[in-house]
Order: sequence, then structure tokens, then C-alpha cells
Amino acid sequence: MKFVKSKLSHQILEYHSISLGQFYFLKNIIVAEINEGVHVDFNASKEFISLIIDFYGTEKPIGYICNRVNNFSISPLDYPKFNRSLPNLTIFGIVHNNHFDRMNYEIEKRFCNKPYKAFSDLYTAFSQVSNFIINVSKRLDITKGKSIVENNPLN
Repeated sequence: MKFVKSKLSHQILEYHSISLGQFYFLKNIIVAEINEGVHVDFNASKEFISLIIDFYGTEKPIGYICNRVNNFSISPLDYPKFNRSLPNLTIFGIVHNNHFDRMNYEIEKRFCNKPYKAFSDLYTAFSQVSNFIINVSKRLDITKGKSIVENNPLN
């Protein structure tokens, strides 16, 4: 299922369609749908990385969900470059739609030094990635000596 057809699409704050694919920026999650046949490496991703930094900065914890609705290739050897460019990217979530995507995930996760999780649907991916980011944010608040209660936007 494409992200815009999901019940989560109302959370889109910004949308970008570039040669690499479609990118949906939510409060603290990026949902990516890479275009069919594209090869994703660090050089091909520079525009995308720039958009992320412009929107989120480099300190706010964020998560990335790749909704694999198309077939594409990725250079897992470039994961260290992605991680250095986006130090606030705390988790990768991959929504796989078939056995081949799942096999690719098993290989790719070995090259990433951040949590790299597979999901069979967008809703579970969104829930799990959101929870992970909330926990990371809480730990950051504690280490900065801030009260989580004081930082709670619901107060």
C-alpha cells in the first residue's frame, strides 16, 4: 500500500517528489517510497539528505521508514556515510512486500550500525518506529538534565 492511501497520510507535514522517489516528512518520521529501478547510493541521495537536514536539523531524533512498493537497489556499503550525514537518524524501518525484499533486508541490516527493523505493514512500522523515537527522546531529555514532565507538550 502506498503511504498516501494509508490512514497515516493525514500526518504528512511536507512532501517531496525527486528523482530518487517520493518522501513524506512527518513530525519525527520520514516515509520513503523509492522509485522503480533506481539505484540508491550516497551520491544519488545527497538531495534527499539535504531536504532532511533542512526540515529536521541534525539534533532532533528521527526515524526512517522505507515503504518498498517498488523494486530498486541500494548500496549497503554507503550506510556509514548516511549515518555520518544524519547523526539524528535513530532507526531504519523497512516495510517489505515480498520474500525478495525480506532477503534484501537480511543482507542490508548487516551494514547498518543503527537499529534496522523489518515490518510487513506500514501501520506496525509506524507504531514501532514512533515508540523507538519516543524512548530515544526520553533518554536524551534525561541525559540533558531536563525533566520529561516539563518537556511534555501535553502539559
